[in-house]
Amino acid sequence: MIDRAPSHAPPSDIAGKLKRSKAAWLELAATRDARALPALLQTLCDVSAPDAEARLELLRAFAPDPRLELAMLALLAEPPYTWYGSRRFFYAVIALAREARDERAPSRVVAAQKGLDRFSDKMRKPLARRLDEALAAIARRAAQPPAPLAAAELEHLAAVDAAFEAARGRAEHGVEAGDALLAEVFGHVGDVAPRAVYADWLQQRGYPHGELIALQLRDKLTREARGRITELLRDQRSALLGPLADVVKTARLRFERGFVSRCTIADSETRLVGSPWWRTVRELDGGASELVCHPVLRGLESLVVYEPCLGDIASVEPPDWQLVELRCHLSWIGYEASFEPPHWREDLRRLARSERLPRLRALAIRSDQFVIEADAYQPLFDGPLVSRLERLWLRCMTTSAFGGHVMPSRTIGGWIAALRRFRPATPLLELEDGYSACPTVYRFARDARDGRHRLVSVVTRFPRDEPLEEYAELLLAALQTLDPDDVAELDVSFALAKADKATRVAIEAAAARFPRVTHVSVT
Repeated sequence: MIDRAPSHAPPSDIAGKLKRSKAAWLELAATRDARALPALLQTLCDVSAPDAEARLELLRAFAPDPRLELAMLALLAEPPYTWYGSRRFFYAVIALAREARDERAPSRVVAAQKGLDRFSDKMRKPLARRLDEALAAIARRAAQPPAPLAAAELEHLAAVDAAFEAARGRAEHGVEAGDALLAEVFGHVGDVAPRAVYADWLQQRGYPHGELIALQLRDKLTREARGRITELLRDQRSALLGPLADVVKTARLRFERGFVSRCTIADSETRLVGSPWWRTVRELDGGASELVCHPVLRGLESLVVYEPCLGDIASVEPPDWQLVELRCHLSWIGYEASFEPPHWREDLRRLARSERLPRLRALAIRSDQFVIEADAYQPLFDGPLVSRLERLWLRCMTTSAFGGHVMPSRTIGGWIAALRRFRPATPLLELEDGYSACPTVYRFARDARDGRHRLVSVVTRFPRDEPLEEYAELLLAALQTLDPDDVAELDVSFALAKADKATRVAIEAAAARFPRVTHVSVT
């Protein structure tokens, strides 16, 4: 019956580690309101282990309560802390769990015992001993038959049961109404009105998601409103993400008008395929083919995928993609790093000839491990897709390197020769060559007069241990050997992790010997 008891919606100000959040938690716990116990338990371990131990002392006032005791066993099954200094917190947890009278407690102890495997031996042994003692106490209590209830007590329980049933009916009606409003939001993602209505419904029930939607729907935000949005996104992230909380990473996460608009997930993620919560996402990084190719994500504008998805995107059957930007990472997992991924050229050909990407304007293909020569991109340059692109960005490696950098003469010469043959229609092409720690980016611009791509800028970045002056001179010398008709006014930049004065002077002196380089910057 206790599981059917109504509870408060978790107050938005008790979650997190801020001083005011801690004070609000203590204030709510001091009320000893049984309806607040689920919210208090949900946020119990938002703080450090010593602070959580102090909170447990306040929660003792709620005992006996099956929700409290079972929650303690759940903390052992999925421990929020594992460092040795948290042992006193878990001693207190086991002491509370020992008082469990719920018939479900013995089975929960088994899960708690498995959770102890996450601790070091030094910590696991005393915890296991205490947990075994708690299990024995629970078993002894379970073996004793409960005392019979008096007629008046049975009558009182029947009245409570009837009240719970009435409350459940009202709650289910409210949930149905909320689900209908949420479905309206997902069905009309571009409209503001459904979000405003849903925000009102949530705020009337004390849910922080309603406050976020309302704040982000404002035309102008005060400093206080911006600060409040930051607090909500930090302290209520899981509640705001809904079911996506289990799959979305915190990096590069963005909310717009109260819902997720940009997020990152694992590149092989398959959970929540077809969930309507994806409908508000406009920028997605990651996901397996069955997830990213589902019609629910047809509104995506920017997508980062990994090599196995490339061919699937090219042949997807749902309505045409709304993608404006597509980035593909070639993964080395399971392949020899010195060779192209199998089927890659065929997938590239399918992508280049696909009619499912009518709005695509920027395409990036990145390879950190594979050796891919310029000729490998011929299927892309031969297809109709490239004529619609405004920007094409390719990252690849060549077999020859100098101090971690690709030899500039081979890179520039090879790509200029390839561009002469392929003559892609995209106005801007960027080639990034080398390792991620020290890449060199060559930018080619297409001349509308003759359709040729000419090199307009080179940017290179060095880590601290590179032979800077030597490589800079090699790069400048390679640029000087190019056919004048392949080079526009050339801007060369060196971004140095260690840009001391002597290095700057040496590179600028080298640049002075190459008149074709119109501008050199060292930063």
